[in-house]
Amino acid sequence: MKTLVEEAVAEALCDGGGEAIRLYVSACTERMAPLFVGLRAGAPGREDADRCR
Repeated sequence: MKTLVEEAVAEALCDGGGEAIRLYVSACTERMAPLFVGLRAGAPGREDADRCR
């Protein structure tokens, strides 16, 4: 089931060119980053790896 937002995003991605696609991918990545960081929070050795950077 499509919503108005989905149609607007699809239209912008089709008509907006490379810049629109890069912005969309960046926004998705930014929103998903906390999920992946949270999945690694309890991993053994994580604290040691962070100190090396």
